[in-house]
Amino acid sequence: MYDTIELRIDEWFPTTIGVCEYKNFNEKFYTSLLKNDIRDLHLNPDFENLNIWVTNAVNQYAKEHKFVYTYEIAESFSVNYYKGQYQSVHGHNGYHISAVFYVNCESEDAPISFRSPYFVDSANPYGNKIHDGSINGTLNERNAERYNKYTFPSCYYLPKTGRLLIFRSYVQHEVLQKQNDSQRIVISYNFNPKE
Repeated sequence: MYDTIELRIDEWFPTTIGVCEYKNFNEKFYTSLLKNDIRDLHLNPDFENLNIWVTNAVNQYAKEHKFVYTYEIAESFSVNYYKGQYQSVHGHNGYHISAVFYVNCESEDAPISFRSPYFVDSANPYGNKIHDGSINGTLNERNAERYNKYTFPSCYYLPKTGRLLIFRSYVQHEVLQKQNDSQRIVISYNFNPKE
């Protein structure tokens, strides 16, 4: 007879995604400015209020992590997604913190998916088969029960107008293929320490 095992699992190294809502966001004003994809929005005075709010949110995220820097926008650009478009898996190498702000979208639109930076276990302790739908870290109903909060290979967020998602720039992410004709405009931001 064996003794009862009292196992404690400590959670030390999470991947964090900051989520906040811009309560006074003027969707019509910003949508009218973003009819086409635009770069360097952080230099455009029309976006000053939004950029200040996003920068404050990013610095609050950094403070929660006890980062020693104050961050400023190094790069910004808008993306208008049309039916059939997507963003393949990528990271924002060369930056510390990245963020995505939803200017105009439908909540039923394609989500953004973040991949666990730890899901590189080629030993396959989950017993996945190539046809399980777990290729490239995606989940479906057949294999979701194999994972829990310690082991999920990815997570996703549905779009919401006025929502900001903040994450470390090295975190791999993708936007799944847009299936509808509704408008979807986002602004992508990359931050580095303030000079």
